[in-house]
Amino acid sequence: MLTVLLVDDETALRKMTVGVLETDNINVIEAENGEIAVEKFRSQRPDLVLMDIRMPNMTGDKALIEMKAIDPTVTVLMMSAYSDLNVAVECMKNGAYDFIHKPIQYPQLMAVIKRIASEKMLMREAEEAKSSLKNSLAHQFGSSVPMKEVINMVIKASKTKYSVIIQGETGTGKSLVARTIHDIGMRSNGPFVVVDIGSIPETLVESELFGHEKGSFTGADKKKKGYFEAADGGTIFIDEIHNIPLHTQAKILRVVEEKKVCPVGSHVPVEIDVRVIVATNIDLKKAAKEKKFREDLFFRLNEFMINIPALRERVEDIPLFVDKFLCEAADDQDKRLLKADEQSIGILKSGKWEGNIRELRNVVKRSVLMSEGDTLDPEQVKKLMGSEIMDLSYEDDLSVTMTLKELETQIIRDALSKTKGNKRKAAEIIGMNYRTMMRRSKELGK
Repeated sequence: MLTVLLVDDETALRKMTVGVLETDNINVIEAENGEIAVEKFRSQRPDLVLMDIRMPNMTGDKALIEMKAIDPTVTVLMMSAYSDLNVAVECMKNGAYDFIHKPIQYPQLMAVIKRIASEKMLMREAEEAKSSLKNSLAHQFGSSVPMKEVINMVIKASKTKYSVIIQGETGTGKSLVARTIHDIGMRSNGPFVVVDIGSIPETLVESELFGHEKGSFTGADKKKKGYFEAADGGTIFIDEIHNIPLHTQAKILRVVEEKKVCPVGSHVPVEIDVRVIVATNIDLKKAAKEKKFREDLFFRLNEFMINIPALRERVEDIPLFVDKFLCEAADDQDKRLLKADEQSIGILKSGKWEGNIRELRNVVKRSVLMSEGDTLDPEQVKKLMGSEIMDLSYEDDLSVTMTLKELETQIIRDALSKTKGNKRKAAEIIGMNYRTMMRRSKELGK
C-alpha cells in the first residue's frame, strides 16, 4: 500500500483529497503546514509527499528543502492555486518531482500518483534483484570487505560493453570473475571463449587468436577460425595477457579498435563484435611503463580494472570456501560429508596461501582423503600445509621431519589406497597432473 503525506492548510481540500486517495487504497498522513509535515515525514517516511506551497509557519518550498535533506530520494509533488512560476521553478531545482495547479484535477493527479507508484515498484524490484545478486555473488566469491568491493565492480562492469582487466595473484579466481561478468551481462547469450596464452607456443599465438588460411604456413592444412572470430557476439577472455609477444599486442590493439580480424595468410578482414576481458598476475600498468607491455593496448583495455585480493588478505572468507571444498571432496571421493572444526579452520586461516584459493582447495580435498572421522583431522591439515603455516608453533608438524618428496609420496600412496588404485581419480583428488601421477606411481611400484 502506497503511503502519501498530504500537506495543506485548507481543511476542506485535505478531506476531499483524502477521500479520493483512500478510495484508491492509498494510505494518507495529514499535515496542515510545512513544520508539522517535516516532523511527520521524519518519523513516518511516506512513499510520496503531496504539498501546497503557500502555508503558515513554514511554506512548502522550505519544507521541501528540509525533507530532501532528510531523504534525498523522496518524491514530492508541489501544489499551488497561485501563479508562483518562479517558486515552482525553484522547487523543481530543489528536487520536486512535478508541479500541480489548483484547483486539483483529480483524474490527472491519480494518473501522476499511479505513475510514481509504478516507478517506485520497479525501483524496489531492481534493488531487490541487485541485493539478491550481491548475496549470490558473495556466496560464490566471499563476503569480506575487499570482496564486496570486487562484487560491486563485477556488477558495474557487467552492465557495460567495456573491456576489463582483471589483476590478481595466481589462484585468486580471475577466470571465475571473468565468467561471471559475462554470465550476468548483456552478452550472456553469446559465446564465452577462453584463451590461455601460457599454453600456446609463441609461434602459434597469432594463428590461434586470429585464425589462418589453408597453406598460410607449414602445417596449416586447412582453414581455421581464430578465438576472436569464435567469440563473435560474446566475450573473449584472454588469460595471462602479459605473455603475448609485443608485435602481436599491436595486432590485438588493431582488432579491438577496428572490430575486425584478419586471419594469418589473408588480406580480407572479418568483422567481429567481441567484448574483451583479460587477466594477469602482474601489475600491467607498471609493465606498460617499463615497456614490457604495450602502453597503448593497456590504455585501450583499461576501461574497467578489477583487482582481486589475495586469500591471505581476506581470511574471513576461508570458512566459506572450506565448506564448498568439503562438499566437492565428498562428491569426488564418494564418501560422507566431513565438517571442519574450529581448530582446523584456525590452522587454515594461518596459511600463507601463495597459491590462494586453488591451493586451499587442494589442501582441503587431500585432508578429506586422509581424515578418518566425521571432521577434518587438524594434524593432517597441518601436515599438508607444512611450512606454508605462518605460525609454526604447532607441535608434531611433519614439515620439520619430512622432506617435501616424502610428504608427496605419502599423499600419493594414501590417494591410491583410497581410490583402490584408480590413478586418474587419485590425481584429480590431490590436484596432480595425470601424467605426473602415472610417473610417480610407477616409481612407487603402484
